[in-house]
Amino acid sequence: MSKRSIVVCVLACMMLLLFITHMSAAGQEEETSSVTTVTMWVYDEMAASDELALVKAQQEFMKLNPDIDVRIENTPHRGLMEKIITSSMSGVAADVIHVATTWPVELAAMGILEPVDGYLKQSGKIDEINMSAIKSSSYEGNIYAVPWMSDATALIYNKTMFEEAGLPLPSLENPYNWDSFLKVAKALTKDLDGDGRIDQYGFGIRSGRGASYGWFPFLIANGGQIISDDGKKIVVNSPEGQEAFKWFAELFTVHKVVPPGAVGYDRWDDVRNAFLGKRIAMYIAGDWELDPLRGAEPDFEFSVAPHPMQKRRAVSMGGSSLAISAGSRVKDAAYKWIDFLTDRERMWVVFDYGRFSSRVDAADSEFVSDPLLKVFLREFPYGINHASVIGDHSRTELGIAFEEVFVNNRDPKAALDDAAARMQAQLDEVRR
Repeated sequence: MSKRSIVVCVLACMMLLLFITHMSAAGQEEETSSVTTVTMWVYDEMAASDELALVKAQQEFMKLNPDIDVRIENTPHRGLMEKIITSSMSGVAADVIHVATTWPVELAAMGILEPVDGYLKQSGKIDEINMSAIKSSSYEGNIYAVPWMSDATALIYNKTMFEEAGLPLPSLENPYNWDSFLKVAKALTKDLDGDGRIDQYGFGIRSGRGASYGWFPFLIANGGQIISDDGKKIVVNSPEGQEAFKWFAELFTVHKVVPPGAVGYDRWDDVRNAFLGKRIAMYIAGDWELDPLRGAEPDFEFSVAPHPMQKRRAVSMGGSSLAISAGSRVKDAAYKWIDFLTDRERMWVVFDYGRFSSRVDAADSEFVSDPLLKVFLREFPYGINHASVIGDHSRTELGIAFEEVFVNNRDPKAALDDAAARMQAQLDEVRR
């Protein structure tokens, strides 16, 4: 064989090898491109190990959907809002984001989240999720997140104190109104030692931002609201709002059914410890209180009743939702994963973390047998949320107003009017 023939043969072999390599790589690329990757940020270390419920659900989903690869990253809750904003601006946010209930409205106003109305209606999921939770994720006529976990507040009370005082127990069938609640709170505020000093109080609250959180349901129950329906005006100091603010503040300043030390109750632990120490007979909180209360093994029996009502029933609703980034390139696959997680068959994931599903059928599921938990779940239809484009700011400003009244004895009307003015200035700034 001539040198020329050898060269031609070698070149031919090289070309054949290159062709085979190219075809193999192309095949691999085609195979790889047929798998859609969905990234997810989740907080509270929910995917920290293979033994956790979310990871098990992830594996189940990928077996059922081999064309979708779900990749979950644990992200600290503190600072997550800022991370979502900065990452979205640079185009590197996750496809699915686990967000607190109050966040979707603010993120939607920034254009960071994708509306999910169409997905919810097409899948039928909109009829399966509690509407109160859906409303907290709605902004200017669109829904921007799918509620996943929910919690609602209710009245936790010392049942033994009630029985010893001969007071009728509150119930699901007969929730307190404001008058009956105040009457009971006064009856449970006592000088037990006969030394002229009150050592048992009817009700306990948190201070500052905590007071504003506890007050929101009273505002709504009295027919008030924080922002006008068109989202342009702060109306928290309407006549209904002023009445609710004054009534709530006077529990502390006038009726003195709240202990003076409540001005220092900054955390839930503070209120809970006052309850466990029999310093207060009632407080309003969520289902998260049941485990620590039971774990403390108090020497009295406690129970749970509906939130006090007025013109209507209302409770504070919190929790978390699942949202799709507006910049995601795999929105359909992202919603498919969200749809899977929020199905009835996957309620076990939520309950496995000791949380409640946002589904309308959660209260009647096989996961709930505790009668006290059922009281909280029955409150979901009356849930409200302070979510808005200035949700966190409004809670801070109203907390300042309560501190001015509690600590500095300021006139409630003046304190609320000033807080409303500061909130309006912030709202105007955001809407510019």
